[in-house]
Amino acid sequence: MAKTSFQDIPAEFLKDYKYSLQSGDRFQFARVRVTNRFVSRDKKKGLTLRSLIPIAAPLWQALTDGQRNSWNVAGAFSGATGWKLFLRDYSFRVKNNIPGLATPNNLYQVEVGKLSVAAPATGIKIAQFHPQTYYVTRKVRGSREMREAVLITENFDLPLTIKLSYKTNLTSISAGSFARFYCILYSHYQGRVIENILKIDFPLIQDWTTSTATLIKVIGVMRGYTAFVEIFNARGDVFFDNVEITHSSQNWCRDPLCNDIDQSFTKAFAQVPKNWVALGITEGAFFGSVYYN
Repeated sequence: MAKTSFQDIPAEFLKDYKYSLQSGDRFQFARVRVTNRFVSRDKKKGLTLRSLIPIAAPLWQALTDGQRNSWNVAGAFSGATGWKLFLRDYSFRVKNNIPGLATPNNLYQVEVGKLSVAAPATGIKIAQFHPQTYYVTRKVRGSREMREAVLITENFDLPLTIKLSYKTNLTSISAGSFARFYCILYSHYQGRVIENILKIDFPLIQDWTTSTATLIKVIGVMRGYTAFVEIFNARGDVFFDNVEITHSSQNWCRDPLCNDIDQSFTKAFAQVPKNWVALGITEGAFFGSVYYN
């Protein structure tokens, strides 16, 4: 049995105690620590977003009907209204000291995923694992910030369709260079594990576009799959957004809007896998979410 203890705070010190101290990590080693007086990046982003509403609202109203309609159409691709997408985009421009207003785009919105390869690296590959069962985080209904870990059982029914918007600016450094988005589907048949590949190849130089690929049939019974984005024997950048991995009438991609592709989970959510994991990343290679507009 765990040994516990407590200490009462005298009433005359309670105000100072609450002002100066706060609870520490309650999931691993419960403790009391000094209250942080600075604003974290996440909080700063939220405060900036709220404080910009009085400034952004007149700018939104000054747009023409056609411009607002373009924001509404682009917002539909990311599950937001045109006003919310405009506000989020404007907050990123202010935070990054970018003057003026952005032009909405249906192929990408605000933040996008980025893979970058510079010398001495020769490539990078990131993966998103989809076993039959895994955990995700979900907002607790009725609360503002609380989240909970939820076990997902991903039952698989073909066809599988993959889709994304992307832009490439790559230079080949040796023979056989390529960039692509693909899934390896693992099926079991007569004691064998068969790898079925569904892919979208990227040209080395390509402005923003959208591509789709579909797999209708595999040999054996599906047991899971892994999605990859890869640059091989090339240097430069790949940007991507609005990722879809659709089967059983649902998009199963985690972080499909690429708001934080490098997000990791700790403490109470340590069992939740990262959105994307780098496989063998080396010096000069980078992946993450960036503002693009």
